[in-house]
Amino acid sequence: MGTIEKRKQQPGSSKFKNNDMRGNRSQNGIPRKLALSAAVASTLLAGYSGRSARAGSCYPSAGPGNYLCSLGANLATDLTQTLAGAPLTVTTVSGVGIDTSTSGGHALSLTGTGGLIFTDNFNATITGDNDGIDALNQVGGALSVTATGTVTGTYGRGIYARNLGTDLTVSTADVTGGVGIAATNYGSGALSVTSTGQVTGTEGGGSKVAKGQLVGDGIFARNLGTDLTISAADVTGGGYGIRARNYGS
Repeated sequence: MGTIEKRKQQPGSSKFKNNDMRGNRSQNGIPRKLALSAAVASTLLAGYSGRSARAGSCYPSAGPGNYLCSLGANLATDLTQTLAGAPLTVTTVSGVGIDTSTSGGHALSLTGTGGLIFTDNFNATITGDNDGIDALNQVGGALSVTATGTVTGTYGRGIYARNLGTDLTVSTADVTGGVGIAATNYGSGALSVTSTGQVTGTEGGGSKVAKGQLVGDGIFARNLGTDLTISAADVTGGGYGIRARNYGS
């Protein structure tokens, strides 16, 4: 168990088996800001059901369970995009964005059965009044979240991912939330979190957004499968910068 206080390390990656790594908190229970470039293991992201948008950003594309998200963010009209499929695949186009700061709820609420893939390769701006991206994969298959733009969870998590299938993979640029990235893999495979940008968990005095996740964690990762790997360029937390636990094999 180590303490890193307002300093940045070179980016790296590590694998952990049956291990627990976290940044220490300061004395008297007062959170200490951590700026970390690190590697730790195991991830999975979780789901929430919100309101569907009628004129919103995402609509069915080729084949069942496939959705395409388009249009720019509009504070006046954007609602939670609630999408489900067996399996579910969601992609974006250039210029896409969503912002539910006015309407409330998550920006994207994604539920897959037998697999879930969310891919944004167009630097989308995704802002949720609660979570930015809330993703749950149940029953089988892998969960993958790729976000190359900016994801914000104003009063929740930037990205919240849970997997009950095989592997869980999260790849991001900039993410901000009460918890920046929260990923839990209950599945049989590996958990991997990679961030090339700034991941921030806002300072929150220890109140919880979900069981085991303190407001202020930059990255919270928990794996019950095999390997857990975290590779991060820059992580800041009001509580822990990176908090990772691998209970897998």
